[in-house]
Amino acid sequence: MLGLIFADHITVILEEFARAGGGGSGGGGGDGAGGILVLIGMIGYFPTYGIGRLLRMGQYDTKLWPILQVVGWIVASILALGILSLLFVIPSVVLALYIVLPIAIGTILGMGGGLYSWFSKIRQSGKVFKALRAAEAKDYNWNEKRLQKYAEGIFYAFQKDWSSFNADSMRKYMSPRYRNHIYLMLHALNDAHRINRVLNPKITKALITHATDSDDNNKDEFIIGFSAHAKDQLIDTRSNTLLHQDRNTFTEYWKFVRNGNDWLLDGIEQYTKDWMRTRADIEAFATRQNMYYSADWGWLLLPKDGYIFSKGKFGISDINNHVIGYVGNNILTQLYTYEPVHLQNSRGASTDQYLVIQSTVPKTYGRILVKRRSKLINWPVAGLTRIKMEWGEFNDMYDVYASDLERVTSFELLNPAFMAHLRDLPFEVNIEVVDNTVYLFTKANMTLDNYGALYTILLKAHKEMKL
Repeated sequence: MLGLIFADHITVILEEFARAGGGGSGGGGGDGAGGILVLIGMIGYFPTYGIGRLLRMGQYDTKLWPILQVVGWIVASILALGILSLLFVIPSVVLALYIVLPIAIGTILGMGGGLYSWFSKIRQSGKVFKALRAAEAKDYNWNEKRLQKYAEGIFYAFQKDWSSFNADSMRKYMSPRYRNHIYLMLHALNDAHRINRVLNPKITKALITHATDSDDNNKDEFIIGFSAHAKDQLIDTRSNTLLHQDRNTFTEYWKFVRNGNDWLLDGIEQYTKDWMRTRADIEAFATRQNMYYSADWGWLLLPKDGYIFSKGKFGISDINNHVIGYVGNNILTQLYTYEPVHLQNSRGASTDQYLVIQSTVPKTYGRILVKRRSKLINWPVAGLTRIKMEWGEFNDMYDVYASDLERVTSFELLNPAFMAHLRDLPFEVNIEVVDNTVYLFTKANMTLDNYGALYTILLKAHKEMKL
């Protein structure tokens, strides 16, 4: 009899947990008794969720990931069964039904939430629902089904155009601002000899999560959330080799702005975007330099070669607060934070973070590394030969390594005046060159002043290289 009562309530409790899941703009728990069940269930949810999130860090290791999933579910099952065993010793049906069972279910849902982000669902708040109805009553262009169908069509068109570098097609449905940003990203991908193919995309859920209906139609905008899955491939076009593949479900938020009776795509934000790391001051800095900012570009542009990126790994490393644009004589430049391992310490700061600014230049130099000398041990760099320069003070401060002696002597930045600029900065800056890409990098904190300092020293570098 007790088992039948449990069975009758499982669906209700599961629904309460689902309603309490995160994601979207309308997430929230139930009320009354349901809300209390959710809170009790969280006792079981959070521990296994934490374990699941930890295990999920290995999801991009194709050999390890299946094992980690099995380990996770074994842990959750053992905990859930251990909690359910209390049913045989608790005499009270009420305690069993409203304490033990929610906690046990919470352990299972927590593991699913940690491993697979089960509850990153897109939600539409009541406020947005009402705003859409009110806007449609005045203007048919705000018809929700029509907007959703249109946005879904743009979603599929963009995946196809992005995968084939079809910038001309994108021009038809993008705002000028966002189109310029995407063109720069395609340029950067092309310079990195990569293509990002999004194959067989499939939307599983689409819902408008934000709507602004202004008296001035040109200020109208809406945001639609997509949950979808695809075979997302990053390919090296030089060797036609697969660098990384992702088949996981993803969630994105697409912003559309109005242009007459049409709607233009004006931005795409990842659900995984770390809002705590979004920097309005750096975005403003990018705008002042006629460049473009994005909080999170993941690892699409993660360099594969070189000293600084030797610890980088697709799916593990991360690039954030990314600024891109043309500097000087149409030299493509990127400025960003790079984390070899995307892992935070107890204060929320990355345990190993670099500031990097890079430019793609017309000349090829092979491999060069100009590295500030350590006061303790200066290890040799694999694959490169250490070279002594002609001025002693420089040799006391920096080590120079290169793959080609003739090319390093033609590297314009290796002169006393420019290196003095580096010496006088408030933080240590190193230089690396990989073929025709020049990197300046430092472990300084991500501040607007440091972004500006790196940008200024890059302008000096361009002047030295006559770019």
